[in-house]
Amino acid sequence: MADGKQREAWNHTAHLLAMIDNRMTFGKRDTASKPSDFHPFLQREKRKKEDDLLPNPLGIHVLKIFLPK
Repeated sequence: MADGKQREAWNHTAHLLAMIDNRMTFGKRDTASKPSDFHPFLQREKRKKEDDLLPNPLGIHVLKIFLPK
C-alpha cells in the first residue's frame, strides 16, 4: 500500500516536472519531455527490461582470469 502511495505521488510530480521542463525549454529542443523521463519508478522498470534484453557482450570466457593457473 505504501508503494502505491509513492507511485501516485511520483505520477503527480513527474507530470508537473515534465510540464515545467517543456515550458522552460519551449523552442530550444525538437522533442518534448514526457513524465516517464522524470519518474524514478518507471525508469527503474525500464532499465530492468533493457538489462534483460541485452546479452552479455563479453561472454563467460572473461571469468577465466579469476581461475588459478
